Amino acid sequence: MAAIRIIYLTLFCWAITQAALAGQTRLVENGGYLIAQGSKIIESYNQDQPFIPASTLKVLTSLMALERLGEDYRFTTSFYLDKQRNLWIKGGGDPFLTSENINLIAIALKKKGIDSINHLVLDNSLYQLEGPVDGTEYSLNPYDADNGALAVNFNTLPILVRKNGVISSAEPQTPILPMMRKLGKGLGLGRHIVNVCAAEFAGQLPHPQLQYAGELFRIFLIKNGVVVSGSLKSGKYPGAGKQVLEYKSAKNLKEILRAGLKSSNNFIANQIFLQMGIKAYGPPATWEKSRQYTRHYLRKNFVFTGKTPIIMEGSGLSRNNRLSAGQMLQILKRFAPYAKDILPKKHQIYVKSGTMKGVYCYAGYIPDKNMAPVVILLNQKKNNRDAVLQHLKKQVK
Repeated sequence: MAAIRIIYLTLFCWAITQAALAGQTRLVENGGYLIAQGSKIIESYNQDQPFIPASTLKVLTSLMALERLGEDYRFTTSFYLDKQRNLWIKGGGDPFLTSENINLIAIALKKKGIDSINHLVLDNSLYQLEGPVDGTEYSLNPYDADNGALAVNFNTLPILVRKNGVISSAEPQTPILPMMRKLGKGLGLGRHIVNVCAAEFAGQLPHPQLQYAGELFRIFLIKNGVVVSGSLKSGKYPGAGKQVLEYKSAKNLKEILRAGLKSSNNFIANQIFLQMGIKAYGPPATWEKSRQYTRHYLRKNFVFTGKTPIIMEGSGLSRNNRLSAGQMLQILKRFAPYAKDILPKKHQIYVKSGTMKGVYCYAGYIPDKNMAPVVILLNQKKNNRDAVLQHLKKQVK
């Protein structure tokens, strides 16, 4: 009789478990998920099938950067003055070259005795990209901003169009620039953060990205008492001049990653992605060098089952990227020592979300004594990731 009761209880528990799993799979039309605790996977579905990871890919980019560049790494922007008193600015890929920091650079140059310059020459040659990032929609939206060795304010332009037609800067730290007035004429009322690289704009320089950087550096130099008598130019620094300043990024890599993951900034992620290619194979930066380094890193540090991951860029913008939940689990396990300090917190878990049309993902950790990793990769019309997450959270004991 006791044996019959045990068999009945076992079958009952099995039936309850299967009913719960059936409920979960109804939430997942096309996707995979898993949750692990310690060395054990508690529950999974389609864990070896690859899906588009969207911005959860930034976890991998962050992990590679921390291990390759180091958390205290800082980007460098170099300044040279030649015999004709032209000031050359050689970009080093700093993703946080913001208005506040450019103002500080102008102050530092003034303190070094630079009271006047002729032309302001911008050198973007460290990057020789084969084209825009894979996945761009060429829109004015900030998430489509191009990458570059010398880029300011994440290549986004803050413009405010008022009811009376007056155009101004949409943020106090960034002064009004000539290109704001020109681009603002085609915008509606209100505040706009514009991907400057997609804007149709004719300036002194061949690319709006460099025009923006030039205008911003020039206005801050003038504001801080440096006379700029010449025009904006672009070119590769020939080496015939004196270095007057080597600027190290205000934030170190760890701080940049924290800010980039919180805002899910594609530009920041890909600046870091490209820097790893330079570090591994030397300049200039190309997309292929960074893809090659990513493949090398994954082969060296992981033993993946299923299809080989496809990583086209470092932000998750590309719909050609592919990772499985099982592969992301291994990445999360290696990233775990950094998670609490870098990942944003949502729903009481440390998590990076990823969202595009028809793509809804989470990758992170449910706090317990071992930080239980959880992965949800949904490539479907209906966004059920929160419902799946709530179910998986209940599995952690």
